[in-house]
Amino acid sequence: MNTEASVLVIEDEDKLRKAMVAYLEDSGYIMSEAANGREGLEIFTLNKTDVVLTDLRMPEKNGIEVVKWMRENSPDTPVIVITGTGDQHAVDTAMAAGARMYFIKPINDLAELDAAIRSLIR
Repeated sequence: MNTEASVLVIEDEDKLRKAMVAYLEDSGYIMSEAANGREGLEIFTLNKTDVVLTDLRMPEKNGIEVVKWMRENSPDTPVIVITGTGDQHAVDTAMAAGARMYFIKPINDLAELDAAIRSLIR
């Protein structure tokens, strides 16, 4: 299915980031990727995307900082946070900061992530 929607994946775990990018690209999205929050925000500034997926715990800028930056600078861009920590407080903080959805790692079915993105860009 060709969506022509663009997605930025900000994730410091290379294997997970590459898997998400490959799956979503095969699903028809135009993909960008970054290994940390600082790099992700630089990429977003240069090439705004329709949706941002961000890990919560990363070097340089964490996911909560990314969510807050997005709320201030591009409030209409939906952000989905991904966490592997099981830290409900961090998830609650990210949601309060403006994230629209969250997923807990490992994401066993990337089709669920695809469905979440599609629901946000309709």
